[in-house]
Amino acid sequence: DNLPEEIRKIKAAYDKVFDSDTYKKRRDKMKLHKDMYKSELWKPDMDKSYSKAQINYIFSTIEQSAPLLTDNRPIWFLQARSPRFQKLATLYNQALEYLWDYRELDDGTFDAVKDSLLYGKAIEKTYWDTDDEEVAFDLIDPSTFCLAPGYKDLWKAPWCGEKEKKALSWIRTVFPDEWMNVKPEGQDVDSDKSLSEAYSIELENWAATVYQIWIRDDAMTEEMIKISEVGYDANGKEITVEKEKKVSKQKYPNGRLIAFTPTVVLRDIPSPFDHGKPPYADLTNYKINHEFWGMGEPEQIRELHKELNTQLQALVRQGRVGENPNYTYDQDLIDMDPDQLKDIFFEGGNFFSVQRSADGSIEAIKKIDTGGIDREHLDLIAVLRRAIREMSSQTEVTEGIPAKKERQSASEI
Repeated sequence: DNLPEEIRKIKAAYDKVFDSDTYKKRRDKMKLHKDMYKSELWKPDMDKSYSKAQINYIFSTIEQSAPLLTDNRPIWFLQARSPRFQKLATLYNQALEYLWDYRELDDGTFDAVKDSLLYGKAIEKTYWDTDDEEVAFDLIDPSTFCLAPGYKDLWKAPWCGEKEKKALSWIRTVFPDEWMNVKPEGQDVDSDKSLSEAYSIELENWAATVYQIWIRDDAMTEEMIKISEVGYDANGKEITVEKEKKVSKQKYPNGRLIAFTPTVVLRDIPSPFDHGKPPYADLTNYKINHEFWGMGEPEQIRELHKELNTQLQALVRQGRVGENPNYTYDQDLIDMDPDQLKDIFFEGGNFFSVQRSADGSIEAIKKIDTGGIDREHLDLIAVLRRAIREMSSQTEVTEGIPAKKERQSASEI
């Protein structure tokens, strides 16, 4: 471990929060909601007699809401406080329009809204792209993000950041000066082989955990500056005298950006942003008072969604049994092995030799009646569907269903 003592303390403080039960439960919930969005409600090893069909209200709610929320791009206009600065303000307007198009923020905003709908919170990261020499934005996975406990406002927190396993190829691109000192984690890597000797494709398979943290650091530093003072020479003539003076100033006036793996520091620099805030912005779906993390759409309809699909599963299973019923047969009347009878029963064109039963009937084969589909079952499914629509604020219009007035005739209206 080549991390300096200060960085080890920062890592320990971050891990204590990130690995807490509160954050673990939140990550588990995010994964559950993501799986449900991807129609992975049922376990893959589920008994074949049960249907895996489902009505995915988690998916439909998010995919119906996101386009409505991002249908129009923001309209901004910078107005200078003084008329003489209006030309500069107009230039800023043009720069914003250029940046929006260049960074494809129509798509970026749509993705951020989807994250907020699904997870309750979207986290956008701002940084300087050295390749394009332009401001860039990345939508990060909110499950990798963490901030100082007790803070509800991201921009007021003393520290925040992300922790995620990254491929060495990514680390090489972002941190070209230090990447060869990174030790891949959990990989079968030849310890005698230098990373500089590795093929590019090998770097795709090797990974390491990367911490990227912004921290408000009050460390001070001293430097010598030159100052000019007015003095007088021996003849009383006024002269300018230059002197050096030691002054103290903040080492990280806008915050400190630190990136490291468990074994090496990748970057430790002052934040380049003059606003002195973290390089992150958050978007909340439903705000919960006194909490930073918001509430996504699945929160309120998750259990309704599961119950509706459980009832649908039971309905489909009942329908399957109705379409492919079970039978009993009297072996005294039909002298045939059950498997043999099953194979030829639905072929048609077969003749079976049977004897009359004691009461004179010839009911050698009898279908097992499991009953029909209960009306109460269908009513329950309808109630669950209405409840989901109510809780998710989805209307007939957003679902593409004509409103009642549009379905009525002129006389009915």
